[in-house]
Amino acid sequence: MRIVGNEKVITSDEDRWIAGVKASDLAKSLGVPAFRERGIFRGPQNMFDQMDDERVKRIQRWLNEHSS
Repeated sequence: MRIVGNEKVITSDEDRWIAGVKASDLAKSLGVPAFRERGIFRGPQNMFDQMDDERVKRIQRWLNEHSS
């Protein structure tokens, strides 16, 4: 195997987990609100997928508004 360049490629599950923890810590340090609905929900999977998509959009809007 030959490594070219300085960039570390995430190959193992542990590396992916560590990268996720770092990303979560970064988001927490920025003070990004969670935008999570309160309560317990029942419904089809597509409803939960739609809720997740809306949450991501709200986070993106918040970051765009507060990054200037």
